Amino acid sequence: MNTETAQEPSTPESAASELNAGLGGRYPYTYACDYIREQIGNDYGKGFISRAAASRARSLIAKAIGIDDREIACKLADEFLKTHDA
Repeated sequence: MNTETAQEPSTPESAASELNAGLGGRYPYTYACDYIREQIGNDYGKGFISRAAASRARSLIAKAIGIDDREIACKLADEFLKTHDA
């Protein structure tokens, strides 16, 4: 008799939750903001923008182009993680 149970297929939401758990809860929003902050840099001599300002910018851009905020956050976080150890 086979005692193994069938596993439910993974969904994008469950995959993101598993990844987030493995990254200390910082995926995708914190990493997305850090990516934005790095890209903007310190061009004007006034220091880096805050994560809160980066978050507002990300949300406004997502709304303006008609993309879900989480979707754009995941894309930006993935770019951040390509060059950083989590």
